[in-house]
Amino acid sequence: MKKNKIHFGNCIDGMKELPKNSIDMIFADPPYWMQTEGVLMRTEGRTYLGTDDEWDKFNSYNEYDKFTYQWLKEAKRVLKKDGTIWVIGAFQNIYRIGFVLQDLGYWILNDVVWYKKNPTPNFRGTRFTNTNETLLWCSQSNYKHQ
Repeated sequence: MKKNKIHFGNCIDGMKELPKNSIDMIFADPPYWMQTEGVLMRTEGRTYLGTDDEWDKFNSYNEYDKFTYQWLKEAKRVLKKDGTIWVIGAFQNIYRIGFVLQDLGYWILNDVVWYKKNPTPNFRGTRFTNTNETLLWCSQSNYKHQ
């Protein structure tokens, strides 16, 4: 396997090509499934082009959870016993991802909060502005990291 190579394509298909227990660390920025509809405008009047891509569209929580379970299961297969995975998300998805991680037997080592100085605007003015994302740092199991 060639080291330090970026693979483009469907993550599940790509990981299936990798040998079992071959990866030291995975950094994953999965679809957030933002669940936005219609045209959203930024405060200065520009259209928000956030997440209108097909890879971020799901029909239900069940469909999103199934996708999450599939890619995290494959990630666990390719991770070395002492390997780690970092998964980033926001309030739309991180709790569902955390549930699947634990359901698959991953051990959450820590959560790290990334404070964003330029967050997505609060479009309707009905919530707090989401100024952070969460990174979950996990291992295959309750492995003792030094």
